[in-house]
Amino acid sequence: MARQLGDFAEAAATLGTQLRRGGLDPVEEAKLHVELAAVDAFREEPTSAVHHAQRALELLDEHRSALVAAALTLRALATLYLGCARSAREQLADAVVAVDATGDADLRPYVEIVSPLALVEIQLGNYADADRHLARARRILDGLGPSSASPYLLVMESLVHARAGRLTRAVRAAEQARAAAERVGSTEMAAMAAAVRLRPVLGPPARPLPWSTLRRPASAATRAVWVPR
Repeated sequence: MARQLGDFAEAAATLGTQLRRGGLDPVEEAKLHVELAAVDAFREEPTSAVHHAQRALELLDEHRSALVAAALTLRALATLYLGCARSAREQLADAVVAVDATGDADLRPYVEIVSPLALVEIQLGNYADADRHLARARRILDGLGPSSASPYLLVMESLVHARAGRLTRAVRAAEQARAAAERVGSTEMAAMAAAVRLRPVLGPPARPLPWSTLRRPASAATRAVWVPR
């Protein structure tokens, strides 16, 4: 919950403590590594994020499809942040196969993983895939009611709409993301939503904005690495 609300330092400390206690079965340990991979992505530590994602994959078998999909997705995202676009594209292909092969019931507890999946797709220009995965996540969430995953997904919807030139829809999704963030009490996500709203309001750039443009939506204390640099 701390990670979902933007308190990444607390999340990292809590997860690290749980991991150091030991005595975990492989699936429990893998879950912690997946969470740590997500936290390290937020904390701008992609090398560590890749390590945790890879360790999770080593611990999991194919029957844990949702966790495998999450680990593959986070590995692709962190690899992209390391500047290895070609490797990230290859890893994204594996992540897409895993996500698409996971049924809605199994994906539901991990539906927020669609956000980083969509982000990698957006950054690599795969807008149709991002649209498809975000639409699926929204369908899953519609049956759950308010969720801490909603702000992330709506931010990604705004980004893909903006990149595809659908500016009115981009603004609307960003506004929905901010409202959703306020409902779950996440100042981190509210700041991110406010930042992504600027792009469609200011109009489409002649070329994609550098990731650093949206890297720090409010201050260093509220930055989030899942916002495109």
